[in-house]
Amino acid sequence: YDGVQLYAKGAPVSSLKVWKGKESTVNVGFNDDLVIVVPKGFGPKVQTELVSQQPLLAPVTLGQPLATLKVSVDGKPYGEYPVLALEAVPAAGIVGRMIDTVRMWFN
Repeated sequence: YDGVQLYAKGAPVSSLKVWKGKESTVNVGFNDDLVIVVPKGFGPKVQTELVSQQPLLAPVTLGQPLATLKVSVDGKPYGEYPVLALEAVPAAGIVGRMIDTVRMWFN
């Protein structure tokens, strides 16, 4: 068997759109290294899919689960792992929240 490191601790997996926040995006990732064990030679056959529920509304807290990483090996489901906010995003002021509310109507 081989250990395959998919993501390092604290490294951003992706950036998600945040509505009504002081920041427009939040980096997401893992609090620990994400390593899976697969049969020898199957490392290149590992596939990942990030699934998040949208819209994502502020405030976002550090470590808050925001998405799920679905892992498959050779087309077969391997596991699902929670993806966490790597930073906090406080809510915007009233004007920023109003602007994003209008934008969400058209998005």
